Amino acid sequence: MKNLINLSLGFCLVITFFSCKKGEDLMPAGSAAGNIVQSAPATAGRSIPAGSQYSIGDLADYVILGVHHTDVSLEEDIIVTGKVGVGPAGNLKFNNAATVNGNIYTHNGVQIDGGGILNGTLYTNQNLASLNGDVNQFSHAAEVMVPTVVLNDVTTGMTLAGNGSMNVINMHKIKLDNNDNLVLSGNSTEVFIINVEEDFDLTGNAKIITAGGALSSNVLFNLLGHDKKATSKNSNIINATILAADREVEFGNLNGQIISGGKKLKIRKNAVINYIPFGG
Repeated sequence: MKNLINLSLGFCLVITFFSCKKGEDLMPAGSAAGNIVQSAPATAGRSIPAGSQYSIGDLADYVILGVHHTDVSLEEDIIVTGKVGVGPAGNLKFNNAATVNGNIYTHNGVQIDGGGILNGTLYTNQNLASLNGDVNQFSHAAEVMVPTVVLNDVTTGMTLAGNGSMNVINMHKIKLDNNDNLVLSGNSTEVFIINVEEDFDLTGNAKIITAGGALSSNVLFNLLGHDKKATSKNSNIINATILAADREVEFGNLNGQIISGGKKLKIRKNAVINYIPFGG
């Protein structure tokens, strides 16, 4: 009889374990009930101070910046508002049907292919070499900050609720499709620093937006890793600055900045890129 009771208890424990495990698998990685994730309070001893003390220096001057060995491609029928920069050993493809409402700065020796509509001034033979070091510095500094939220794969709509000051979100990858939105909710002064290790991919009508008074000028995606690609379509909207120290990027509509040190920085045909500087 005693053996029968022990066997029954053991069977219940096995059933309980697999029931819990099944529940974990059904819950999207990193999500919470109602797909709302609350950011923990900011902790002391950060490598970057909280709030307005965090900046990306001179990088904030550019709406589009290819830093080093980066081919910048401004495709047909795009509209870019703000300052465009192409660093050492890069090239600029400026489609004849593309429009830039701002100045273009190119490092010494940068080749320019095409002659789009420039409602500003072209400054050639500039020295943009120091910006490569800035990208690596700020990317590394953001990477080593103490996270207030750690997520795995973000593959469904989600709201990240801010803590009122500095939010540092580390995630493995973000792949959103259909009408899935990543919503960053908080006040007008708090900052969202989001470190992404692997995929950054938006398709369908997915969006990255702010809510509750939070500002896109306080949102920075720090895309980590080498020889990877970050993409979004023209059906997507991103309200954030993208900092990709060593990644190719191919984006559609964005309100913020795109800064890349990868081999290619491409703005898709018909995209609209509006300059909203991080920390501005």
